[in-house]
Amino acid sequence: MGTVPDAEEVDRLDTDALNYRLLDTHERALRTDEQVASALGFSPFSLKDTEELFLPREIDIKGYCDVRNHVLTAWQREKWKGKVLTRSECARKISSRSVGLVNYAWAYLTTFGYINLGISEELRQTAGFSPIEPSRGTVVVIGAGLAGLACARHLTALGHPVVVLEGRHRPGGRVHTKVLSGTHEGREVQGAAELGGSVLYGGDYGPLVTLVDQMGGNRQVLNPNTVMYDWQGGKVSERIDGEAYGVYNAVEERLEAIGGTDEFQNLEDVSRGMAFEQQWQREFGGRSWDAAKRKPRGIELRDRLVNWQIAHLEFAHAQCVSELSLKHAEQDDNYNLKGDHFLVEGGNKTFVEGLAKDLNILYGHKVTEIEYSAETGVNVTAEVIPEENDKFEEREVVKFTQAIACVVTVPVGVLKRGVIEFKPPLTKRKQNAIDEIGFGVLNKCILLFPSRFWTEETFGFVNDGDWDEQRGCHFLFHSYEYVAGAPVLLALSSGKAARNFETQTKEEVKEKMMERLRLIYRKKNIVVPEPLAFETTNWGLDPFAYGCYSSLVVGSKGETCDVLREDLCRRVFFAGEATYKEYIATMHGAFLSGLRAAGIIHTLYSGYGEGQKAAFNDDENRRKVDACFSRPDLEFGCFKVRKGSGKFGDKALVQVRLPAEDNMSGPIHKMVVIPEAIVTELVNVDGNKEGIKYLVKTGRLKTKGEDKSHSQTILEFMDSLGDE
Repeated sequence: MGTVPDAEEVDRLDTDALNYRLLDTHERALRTDEQVASALGFSPFSLKDTEELFLPREIDIKGYCDVRNHVLTAWQREKWKGKVLTRSECARKISSRSVGLVNYAWAYLTTFGYINLGISEELRQTAGFSPIEPSRGTVVVIGAGLAGLACARHLTALGHPVVVLEGRHRPGGRVHTKVLSGTHEGREVQGAAELGGSVLYGGDYGPLVTLVDQMGGNRQVLNPNTVMYDWQGGKVSERIDGEAYGVYNAVEERLEAIGGTDEFQNLEDVSRGMAFEQQWQREFGGRSWDAAKRKPRGIELRDRLVNWQIAHLEFAHAQCVSELSLKHAEQDDNYNLKGDHFLVEGGNKTFVEGLAKDLNILYGHKVTEIEYSAETGVNVTAEVIPEENDKFEEREVVKFTQAIACVVTVPVGVLKRGVIEFKPPLTKRKQNAIDEIGFGVLNKCILLFPSRFWTEETFGFVNDGDWDEQRGCHFLFHSYEYVAGAPVLLALSSGKAARNFETQTKEEVKEKMMERLRLIYRKKNIVVPEPLAFETTNWGLDPFAYGCYSSLVVGSKGETCDVLREDLCRRVFFAGEATYKEYIATMHGAFLSGLRAAGIIHTLYSGYGEGQKAAFNDDENRRKVDACFSRPDLEFGCFKVRKGSGKFGDKALVQVRLPAEDNMSGPIHKMVVIPEAIVTELVNVDGNKEGIKYLVKTGRLKTKGEDKSHSQTILEFMDSLGDE
């Protein structure tokens, strides 16, 4: 509900509008560009870490950011056309003094898929890069979900030979559109059902929305209004629903407030469920949340409605509230794409099939081993799974050898199960991140009916029964009729109820959904017909996923996602929604992570980014440093490591990327020669800040003062490596 601004607010709004009108044309354009950059996930005045990788160190950051923001705005206006945005088009309204910056901005944004991305015929081959010789080797992408498809599509457009290995016999991974069909009165009824990821976020700024628009697809705004029904099928009044939502928000606001305090002795160990219990007692003068749970079936409706909101929270994270981290679970809130949420007519298979078109995808190839080396590249082993008989015992084993790199995009659930063996094994730091991050379950029941009988597009069902076990059972219903092409109704189950789903038969799950529908519509004198067809999901049992999407549970944080995305000696790269902390648990997060991995590989292996840096820097020592660390033996966080040889056989050269001291200068790189034993300890330190502190504490690194990067010892170390 909107609020009427008071006189002071009206004056402020009028003043803001007047100030904007008084800006000159250039200033208005800059402000618009900054807003677009922010909406697309950039800080308008600073660099992403991938920009630090790609751009020369001496670049004018403020000038570059202004130009970059302008290029993003130019693409935003034209992206739906599916046409390549050229350098010259970007430079038309830019001062001639900034043409060089336009080249850098265009090249970076194209390389990392922020512009010129899409699946139109023209965009399948991105213009402007020199051809890349096939001898540079193949990139193996593991998984044909959104991350894998985005990565493979973009690498192919940039000129790299790519092979995709997918264990399933279809593309899309956890995005899966299935057509339900049945017969009614002699006519066939068919409707598209989303078994996995379904909603496109971000309004016109969403990258997946761009794909749909380029294909000429139709999208429908998801109705945000939810009508509530109680466990007896009665409609809940807006007043009571509003009161319950107010209570829930009051507790949640208190939880947010304590996130940065010492109210709990160790905030890192506190779950959202534990904290909610405590704050509930405060809100209601000692009446505990646990006592509310133990009330008889006549429990106050308001408390049950509050419990419904918790079920919705568990849906958002695919995780039980008792496991979610109080401090970190909502860390992505500040990055959420703003705008309407959409459903795609015909289902998400439309853009999944568009991404997969013409790619070299080998279906039924389940990867079991990845062997990697900085010197020799990557060997990938896979089992071939026949489509007709997935349980065939003696499967053919195939090897893909001497790839220059591979990109692992399998879900975290697969990594947690150890399905893929890494040789050498993953570092303790990487394995800890896999173990620590959450990966939970959300399940669906989808029914195809002969005709529509429901009266709302979105409605909720407030469960009675066990407080924790039942609250998420078929708690939220969505009508897909307008996008499915037939009367399709979907129900979501979250939390413990979603896990319990997987111990029941499909028929039992369907019947529980039907029971709720009959309760609601019996009171409206509407007969609920038998469905013509139905489908249920069991994502937790899926051997190619073992869950739905990631979350930050107790013991994990945003930096855990950063560790998951770290590569292994510039050979094995990782992508997927779990590696993108800003958009964790989303389809667009998975998609963007694939583009990011492709951009990094292109920068490292095409010589494009490194060539720019070499041309920009005349200093011979700088060129030595670039050559030395272009293929590090080990890389984690802000550290790159080269192992010594000869008289430096027990030593290692470490390059440390320190954050910029201001927005007018790039990141600071410092190097130190240290014993290999110190590197072993450094790998196991948690996070960049702690790692830098460790080196400073041991006397190995000085973060302030004169730069000793080109000391004689370091130069001798680099010369001993024999890098060109």
